[in-house]
Amino acid sequence: MAAAAPACGVLDLSCHVAGAVSSWFTSLVTSAVSPLFALIGRTLLTTPQAGQFATVHSLWTGSLAIADAGYVLLVLAGGIIVMGHQTVQSSWAVKDIAPRLVVGFLAANLSLPLASRAIALADGLSGAIAGQGLDPAQAGAMLRSLTLRVLSSGGMFFVLLALFAVALVLVLAVVFVARLMLTVLLIAVAPLALACHALPQTEGIARWWWRAFAGLLLIQSAQALVLVAAARVFLTEQWVTLTAPPGSVSGFDAIQLLCVLYILARIPFWIGRRTLTAGGGRRGPLSSAARFAFAAVVLRRVAPVLSGRAAGPPRHPPASPAGSGPLPPAPPRPPSATVPTASTPSP
Repeated sequence: MAAAAPACGVLDLSCHVAGAVSSWFTSLVTSAVSPLFALIGRTLLTTPQAGQFATVHSLWTGSLAIADAGYVLLVLAGGIIVMGHQTVQSSWAVKDIAPRLVVGFLAANLSLPLASRAIALADGLSGAIAGQGLDPAQAGAMLRSLTLRVLSSGGMFFVLLALFAVALVLVLAVVFVARLMLTVLLIAVAPLALACHALPQTEGIARWWWRAFAGLLLIQSAQALVLVAAARVFLTEQWVTLTAPPGSVSGFDAIQLLCVLYILARIPFWIGRRTLTAGGGRRGPLSSAARFAFAAVVLRRVAPVLSGRAAGPPRHPPASPAGSGPLPPAPPRPPSATVPTASTPSP
C-alpha cells in the first residue's frame, strides 16, 4: 500500500484532488500487479506443445495434403530445370536437383515431429538457464514484490513509475500471446514452406521458415537469461548497496525494475529483426514480393507522367491579336532575279 498522504484542510481542494488521483492510480496498479505477474511467472519462459492440439494438428494435416498434391508440380519444375542444363542454364544438374526433391518431401512430411522436438528442446534450454537459482514462479513473485515496494515508497512520481512497470508487464503478456499465435501459424504452414526445399528457386521460403521458427523459440531462452541475471545480480541488496547513491534506494529500485522489464519486452523485437528477415537483415521473400508489387504499381502510374514531362510541353502556333481572326498565310517568296554581269574585254 502507498504511504499515508498528509492531512488536508477542509477547504484545500488541490490537496484533496491530488490525494484522490494518487489513491486511484495506486488502487489501479495494486489490482493489476498480482494477475499480470502471476501470468508472466507461469507462461513467460515456456512454449506449449501446440502440435498436440487437435485443431492445430488438423490444420497441419490440411497443409500437408496440399503440399503432397502440389509436390508433383515441383518435381516437374525440377525436371524442366535439369533438361535445361548446359543449354538454358549451367548451374543446376541432376545431382543438384534430385537430393533437394528428397529433402523437401521428407521435411514437409516430418515437419510436425520436428517442430515438437524443437519446442521441447527450447523449453529444456530455458528451464536449464532459469534453473540456476530461479524458476518462472519465483521470477514473477520477485518482480511483483519489487513493484509493490516501489509503489509503497509514497509520492505520485513513484506511483507513475509503478504504473509504467505494469504497462511493460502488459506488453510482455501481449508479446507472449503473439508468440504463441505465430508458433501455431508456422506449424500450420510448415509442410507448404518446407516443401520449397525442393527447388533452388524456392528454397528461400524454407530457409525463412527455419529462421522464423528458431527465432520464436530463442526468445524464451534469452528472456530466461535476463531474468537470471536480474535476480542474482541486479536486484540483490548487495548490488543496490554498491551502486545506488545514498538516500536514493527507492528510485534506483524503480529504475532497475523498469530497465529489466523494458529489456524483456524488447527481446522479441531484437530477435525478430535478425531472424524474421532473410540473411539476418536483408529483406525476406514476402517483403521483397510486396515491395516489388508496390514499385510496379507506382511506376506504372508515374512513368506516363515522367515521359510526358521529358518530351516537353506541346508547341502551339502563336495566337493572333484579339478580334482579328486567323492570320493569313504568308505570300510565296518570289524567285531571286539573276543580275547579269558584264564581261571584261580582253586586251
